[in-house]
Amino acid sequence: MKKALKVLLILCLILSVFSVPTLAVSRDVTADGTIVRPMFKYINTMTHYFDINRYGKATCSALLNAFNADELKVVVELQQYDIKNYEWKTIKTWSSTEAGDLCGAGGTWYVMSDNMYRSVATGYVYVNGKVVEEHRMVSSVKVYE
Repeated sequence: MKKALKVLLILCLILSVFSVPTLAVSRDVTADGTIVRPMFKYINTMTHYFDINRYGKATCSALLNAFNADELKVVVELQQYDIKNYEWKTIKTWSSTEAGDLCGAGGTWYVMSDNMYRSVATGYVYVNGKVVEEHRMVSSVKVYE
């Protein structure tokens, strides 16, 4: 009985050492090799940054890059959560409009402690005076204590 158990354990050990690991398919590539990402007709990239330092200085910024656009607009809002009404209220807004393919907006603002804050950035692409694409990015919530 002991000899059969030893042989079985050795066989399991050998099989586990020489087994070939399987590789999973990447989650950002489909079966035909297409990369999965948001597909915009005009917007190339949009970045959004939000942070609050230890002194209560909130920094919000956004940058929009687009193809074949007449005009770009970026609006960045610093929002504070209102615990009485259970909603986000905008306390500061930065906005910029530029002709061409690049536009950015943002700034800094000192916030009060013991509150929740977030930043919302919205990018607009104009062609012939009309908005043809719009993208909104919401940051994660930060608490300044």
